[in-house]
Amino acid sequence: MSRFSPFILSAVACLSLGADPAGRISGKAVDAAGKPIPSGNTATIQLSGAELFNQAVALYNDRKYAEALPLIEAAYKSLKTSCESLPAEKRPELEAQVAQVERVLGITLFEVGRQREAEPHFKAALVRNAKDQRVLDCLISLSKAKGDNASASAYQAALDALAGPRPDLAYNQGIDAYNKGDLAGAKPFFQQAIQADTSFAEAYYMLAMCEFAENNLKATKRNFMKYLEVAPKGKRAEEVKAMLGDPSLKGVK
Repeated sequence: MSRFSPFILSAVACLSLGADPAGRISGKAVDAAGKPIPSGNTATIQLSGAELFNQAVALYNDRKYAEALPLIEAAYKSLKTSCESLPAEKRPELEAQVAQVERVLGITLFEVGRQREAEPHFKAALVRNAKDQRVLDCLISLSKAKGDNASASAYQAALDALAGPRPDLAYNQGIDAYNKGDLAGAKPFFQQAIQADTSFAEAYYMLAMCEFAENNLKATKRNFMKYLEVAPKGKRAEEVKAMLGDPSLKGVK
């Protein structure tokens, strides 16, 4: 076959898993005894921490992570210091805010490439909420990057138990393997994606590319045909039709 090559590795991208919007927090100021401070005194630690975080929320939600990070770091430090200065019985409300900010801080650090710094914040967030799927996703990535396959598998099992079949995740794992040149390793992930979502056109396309690389022409043609069946007007439809018209696949039954 001459019309295409399966080794266009750098051109293949993972699916986006979507945004994780943050919400604003209240900025009510209290002193060390937990008593309200007049609103005119905006120099208090808690109020400045809440204000900093609320300034960062719009940037974070727009995925402008690098711009949001300094504000979030300052907010976390400020709110944590304020919380530690309060008597134990006055802390619960502020502790909840600190937890919210810490989770967002972890995600922001992760998104700007400071993954190792993000890890302790993710682990703290997971202790507070073991069902936090975004945090589990990030911890899976961090564990894989460190070569800690045991932890990655444990986090993956926890995520699977919560989310059920996730074709997007299986597809992205397949893309990771494909981009590393491990086409044989990529195939099972694309098959899992299709099993979870039989209308997943991109998974059929990528599986066909893997099969072609192994000279499995019947499987290649079958998966290209499935692509056209589920996405006759898909972004790769014309490309797939041209591939199927190539002599090396045209006569395959």
